[in-house]
Amino acid sequence: MSMGIKVDETASKKFVKDCQVETDAEAMLTDDYVHSQTERLRIYRELNEAKDEPEVTRFEAELLDRFGKLPDPVKELTNVVRLRLLAAELGIERIVFKNKVFICFFVSQEDSPFYSSPIFINIVEYIKKHPSTCKMNQGKEKLSLSVSPVKGVSEALKILNEMKG
Repeated sequence: MSMGIKVDETASKKFVKDCQVETDAEAMLTDDYVHSQTERLRIYRELNEAKDEPEVTRFEAELLDRFGKLPDPVKELTNVVRLRLLAAELGIERIVFKNKVFICFFVSQEDSPFYSSPIFINIVEYIKKHPSTCKMNQGKEKLSLSVSPVKGVSEALKILNEMKG
């Protein structure tokens, strides 16, 4: 690497336990899709406990089987869960996605091995390839990345998948 960064070979190491996602996307179980409030709450809890993509896919198949075709807000909801899971893999502690601006807040510990990992190097490479849409910011406590415009949760997922490499 010509970046002058020593690479940590622990590519599969997880640097954050979970990622918080704050969004203005219409991501929900609608009343006309799941009529019972109790059932909606149970489904939200179950979806929140998904640990990986196969679980989210299985969950969508169960919803399809029980309630029929997934409306757009339900698809957005499952994509928000995918976004959260993928972001955690990428060392992102928090995402704010509002008004077509996608902001990722990275590991808060400045001395974290995350910053010398292949994951972070992939993120930096993504930023270098997209200088017109990406902006890195160093705040008081956290490094963040702003990407805009981002049209929806599906596009945000695509961006994170590209960063993952």
